[in-house]
Amino acid sequence: MIENRPIHGFHAARGLRAGLVALLVLLLAVLWSGLFYHLSSQRRLELNHAERNVQNLTRIYAEQVHSTLSAVDQTLLLLKRIHELRDVEFNPAFALADNVLLKGADLRVRIVGADGYSVYSSDHQAFVGDRDYFQAHVAQDTSRMFIGKPEFTEPNGEPLLDLSRRLNRPDGSFDGVVVISFNPQALESSLASVDAATPTTFIGVIGLDHVIRVLSETLPAVFGRLGEPLNAPQLLAAREISPDGDLAGRSQADGVDRIAAWQTFDDYPLFVAAARDQQPLLADFNRHRVVLIVATAVISCLFALAVGLLLRILEQRDAFAASVARSREQLLEAQRLGKIGHFVVDDASGVANYSDECFAMMGIERAVDIPVARGLSVIHPDDRFRYLAARNGDGGDLEARVVRPDGSVCWTHMRLRPRVDAAGNRIGLFGVVHDITARKQAEEAVRQHERHMRAIMDNAPVAIFLKDREGRYLMVNQQFVDLVGVPADQLIGHIDADVLPEMAVLSQASNEMVLKHGQVARVERPPWRTKPGLEHIEILKFPIFAEDGSIAGLSGFTFNVTERRRIEEQLRQAAKMEAVGRLAGGIAHDFNNMIGAILGFNSFLLEDLDPTTQEHRFASRIAQVCRNAKHLVEQVLAFARAGHVEKHTIDLRAAVAENAPLLDAALASSTDLTVEVGDAPLPVVINDGQVHQVLLNLCVNASDALGGRPGRVAVRLERIGADHPDHRRLADEQADPEVARARSGRLDAAQVYCAIRVSDTGCGINQATLDRVFEPFYSTKPPGSGTGLGLAVIHGIVTACGGAYQVTSRLGDGSEFSLYLPLASDAAAPPVTHTPAGPASLLVVDDEINITDMLAIGLERLGYEVTCCNDPAEALRAFEQDPGAWDIVITDHAMPGLTGAALIERIKAIRPDCPTVLFTGFGDQAAARDAGADAFLIKPIEPRRVAETVHELLNRSAAAPRSPVGAA
Repeated sequence: MIENRPIHGFHAARGLRAGLVALLVLLLAVLWSGLFYHLSSQRRLELNHAERNVQNLTRIYAEQVHSTLSAVDQTLLLLKRIHELRDVEFNPAFALADNVLLKGADLRVRIVGADGYSVYSSDHQAFVGDRDYFQAHVAQDTSRMFIGKPEFTEPNGEPLLDLSRRLNRPDGSFDGVVVISFNPQALESSLASVDAATPTTFIGVIGLDHVIRVLSETLPAVFGRLGEPLNAPQLLAAREISPDGDLAGRSQADGVDRIAAWQTFDDYPLFVAAARDQQPLLADFNRHRVVLIVATAVISCLFALAVGLLLRILEQRDAFAASVARSREQLLEAQRLGKIGHFVVDDASGVANYSDECFAMMGIERAVDIPVARGLSVIHPDDRFRYLAARNGDGGDLEARVVRPDGSVCWTHMRLRPRVDAAGNRIGLFGVVHDITARKQAEEAVRQHERHMRAIMDNAPVAIFLKDREGRYLMVNQQFVDLVGVPADQLIGHIDADVLPEMAVLSQASNEMVLKHGQVARVERPPWRTKPGLEHIEILKFPIFAEDGSIAGLSGFTFNVTERRRIEEQLRQAAKMEAVGRLAGGIAHDFNNMIGAILGFNSFLLEDLDPTTQEHRFASRIAQVCRNAKHLVEQVLAFARAGHVEKHTIDLRAAVAENAPLLDAALASSTDLTVEVGDAPLPVVINDGQVHQVLLNLCVNASDALGGRPGRVAVRLERIGADHPDHRRLADEQADPEVARARSGRLDAAQVYCAIRVSDTGCGINQATLDRVFEPFYSTKPPGSGTGLGLAVIHGIVTACGGAYQVTSRLGDGSEFSLYLPLASDAAAPPVTHTPAGPASLLVVDDEINITDMLAIGLERLGYEVTCCNDPAEALRAFEQDPGAWDIVITDHAMPGLTGAALIERIKAIRPDCPTVLFTGFGDQAAARDAGADAFLIKPIEPRRVAETVHELLNRSAAAPRSPVGAA
């Protein structure tokens, strides 16, 4: 099988031949085109030369004819004027004109009346009414001279031309014609030389009616005869199109190519025409045709080469011109896009030329030349001096404002250079102007943004910094400078290792997390340089991304979280105390019920036994133990802040003075106790037992701090007014770092306080221990030496009273506890004890049977009728069956199924005037008040205290009218 493989070099040879053929065709085309062009040009030159000769001949002959006609016409006008002057003798005047004006001229004068008969004639009388010129004047009132057709009326048979003008009467009507006749051969005398020199030339005078008036003898017969129309349609058609001109072409008369020319007259109805045969003119050209062809061929080849070179040059020039035009257009477009203009100042003329962009900047219409003063007036007055200094000097760069007619301002950057001539003399100025308004606005926006950012950063309550990828500081605020203690100029452009080496080690891991992984890093640690109020900081670092998404650097916020950590610690402390308080409160509630039952039943023994018996003394001891247990429960409830103790206004001076002997007895013998109570009364709303608990716990702890060594414990009371320094000390974060401090609460500037200050000269307390001393069950004493509840109870008492406390201690220099309790405005009256009087029916409700039995026995001993219920639902059913059976309802609050407050609310809905008493161990007075309870008692309760409350309610109920049962 033969494969169809391409022949190597075939396509290349075929392409070469095609190129050669194309080149040959191109050379032949150029050669013969040049030959044709040269021959045509030569032929055209000969013909143009002949045309110019014919035109010159026609023009010369036309001037001669026109001068002859003008002379005749002047005579006609004179005769017409004479005729119109009626006061002149008619025939003598014409005779005089005929003899004087026309003497020696081959002219004849005739005056024809309106009837066509001759009025006057220089030769003979005749009738001319049938002639064309007479009929023409009769038919139209024309002011032009009329030239008639040649008439062969001479005796010798020669033609005559009649030149006539119309005669009018004074009213404008037809009055005849004045006629001058002459032999047209008078105009042919000048044609003899033309005929002799150029026998093939025709020349003649033809009327606008195409009738021949004068002609040369060389005119062929086929062309026309004298007095007959000219048989030359091409000539006549061309003359109609162009009154003056020439025509080369074949005539339709004899088929000979002729060159024709004509000349018309504006004031006479004739035109002169001339024609010349082309064949004699081209005789020499035809004889030398072969020589011309050879010469033209050679010249054509050279010309083709020259033309090719010229075309190449023209092509390059056009390309260059186009390139220059494109460059200029691109330059103008670049100026428009870049808002760049230029101007040129000419010192000699005092004007300046501006580009389009300059006019756009100035906001005025474009003009070619602008006076220098006009251009100077648009420059802002504040910038004009700098412009003039640069313009009159060596130039330079400057920024100037241009004020537009509408008042808007355009910022420009000008670059000025002086213009000099060849001799180095200054002749003007050249300037380039750039519209920088957008840049100025952007710069102002950036400056405004920087001012805003700087104001935000410097006034932000956190320390802010910004770094690049290499860790160099790019921006810091004043808070960061204050935090690290290094000036901003020493930070910017440096890394941590240069200025803060201790911080570089701590920040390395978080920086890598942000810069390498693009994550947000949050770090909390002690500061690099600690100072009062700055013990904990938190640093938040986040990446800064570039436009391409890469990480360009990092920024960070540094927060002082010392106060937050302190508050969180306090919240944790409060949460722990609340948890323990809930547990202690629940235990205290049950313990209260037990103590209440024991106290109640023991009171019966004290009432029934003889005081002199040993059993009575045992019962008294039981009562004393129960009262101590009651105070212990009150401590637990005060610590838990879940209980309520009976408070009344007491003078704190008397309470401290009363407890002083007990405190002195409780302290070690080596401890010196001093008490200062002052002279002014200090009324405080508090429980007497709470004052004892506070003083005892603080003094015992102060004595223990002495460690058995001789020392002093001082108790001092002080009145704290609004201007006292302790207001500031409690709120001041800046404290001595060598002094440990613990505090809680704030002092109200509108409130007056009493400060209980207990100080010692012991070993002092460090800050770590002081932060925990108020926690429940926390103690620094050895096991068996303390419960850890003392200061926690004090915290609860002070907080429940709406006060505050502060502890300061210096190691080796002792401690001071300051408790601030708000002072009461007035001292409360002592409670009044009422004696039960009269029987009453009481309903006692409590889920603890010992409490109900104890109250029933005690109240019945006082003369009351008591019904007990241990189920609140059962008690409600009993009350619903007979609401008027009970005078007072006494109920516990914390009961399963139905609380005491809910039970009282249901009872009040049935019988609103029924007195109710609510007792509880948690002091929920709000619930009792919302439910409508008339009295509130705190557990543990005793029958006599209940009887006093019942007696008070019965007296109050007796004074008020009783509502009907079931009224809501």
